[in-house]
Amino acid sequence: MFKDMRSETAASTVNQPHSNEVQLNAKASRKLASWGIAAAVAGGGLLAYASPYTDLMQTGAGLIIYGLAVWPLLEWARKARPWFPVFELFMATGLAFYAIPYLSGREEIAAFSTETLFSTAWVLIAFQLSAYMVFKSTRGKQSSSRTLTEEVVPTSITRNIGWGLWINTAYIYLSNFTDLVPYNLQSIFRAIFFGLGIVSVFIACRQWGEKKLSTNGKLVVVFNLLLQTFLQAASLYLISVIAIHALSWIAYATSSRRIPLVIFLVLPVLAILHEGKSKMRSIYWAETRTTPAFAELPSFYAEWVEYGLNPSTDEDEDALNSGLLHRASLFQMLALTVDQVPSKRDFLGGDSYWDIPALFVPRIIWADKPTALESNDRLSIYFGLVREGSSGNVSIAFGTIAEAYANFGLLGAVLLGTAVGYGFKRVTVAAIGAPSFSALGLFSILLTAWSFQVEMVAATWISSLYQATLVVVVGPLLFKRFFP
Repeated sequence: MFKDMRSETAASTVNQPHSNEVQLNAKASRKLASWGIAAAVAGGGLLAYASPYTDLMQTGAGLIIYGLAVWPLLEWARKARPWFPVFELFMATGLAFYAIPYLSGREEIAAFSTETLFSTAWVLIAFQLSAYMVFKSTRGKQSSSRTLTEEVVPTSITRNIGWGLWINTAYIYLSNFTDLVPYNLQSIFRAIFFGLGIVSVFIACRQWGEKKLSTNGKLVVVFNLLLQTFLQAASLYLISVIAIHALSWIAYATSSRRIPLVIFLVLPVLAILHEGKSKMRSIYWAETRTTPAFAELPSFYAEWVEYGLNPSTDEDEDALNSGLLHRASLFQMLALTVDQVPSKRDFLGGDSYWDIPALFVPRIIWADKPTALESNDRLSIYFGLVREGSSGNVSIAFGTIAEAYANFGLLGAVLLGTAVGYGFKRVTVAAIGAPSFSALGLFSILLTAWSFQVEMVAATWISSLYQATLVVVVGPLLFKRFFP
């Protein structure tokens, strides 16, 4: 039922698990759900108890956000759903980026009035409810297309999956610490090697969870993940590092139905790095974004850990660095949008979405086409967070919900939720029974990785997913078509 995400009703019986394996996986899934429900109830109770809000309505709104974030994933495990939980994982990101920051009353949202925070909470709830209800009510159909469900890469390649990890690690080094990768080809190479990397990590960790990975294979996975973290985090962008680790945990957990204990080792390290990220950016991004030389990395990380363990409390630190860049959530960006639109600024009316069609045009045809980052820059300038012309030196994450509200208000949040629920349901159900190396299987892996990219605006999210899909899915399909 769960090997290669096949269902009991799958038309094909190739590689289908035996009935006792199905029962064992379903039992493990329900056990995982029981532990998850207990943890969710305990966590929600602690957050409610420690909440700084005196108004029970505000605390209650925060708990609704919390519940709507975790419930889809718990329901997926409790009912042993046959599809891969891409939608459920996407919804679960609301726990860290919205629910916990709101319930804990973090410093970055304290500047907003009670009315603004309460209104923001209900905009978020409207998005969550629309996404969940549409996902539940949409009747997806398992794909019968041989093009989409047959393997485009032979299963035998899994014996050499470690090479994909080594190749991606080598590319990260070459792109970050050498000039060997041409600037005008960086986006293409990034899509190729990032796609190769996440597929390799996902397949290897699923094998690990199924107890099919050798000891040497496990060492290769661990070593490459550590080395990639060491090399990639030097850019002071942690989201890609977090995404690749989260993807490895998800691949292991969904195949073994157990929580990987390595989470409790990695998360504290990432938390320390995140705590010191703002100060490091203020130093290394003072004029331009620079990455230290490879030989400087030990001292670079020593400095970073020092700032992480002893965060700055200087009152004269730049407000932007100490506030928006020192973030652990997107709730404050949604609150900023709700506070200013439409009372102080007009709705954008879709202005940040206009560049999306142009992103599908190859740059070789349209050399001066808009970049995927221009929509994010446009929002930053519109809300007065950066000056025009200086947006390229500042990292501000809006997220798709705040962007949707800035464009169309509450209707925008509901429409976004509707699109998310409908789209994810159709894809995940279509992929039931499809092998991991089929077009639908590979696309599901990509969607899983992109479900964590919640800081992006729509143009960046769609563009990056489109590039990765061309490389990871369309490329092998064309190769198989012309070289069967």
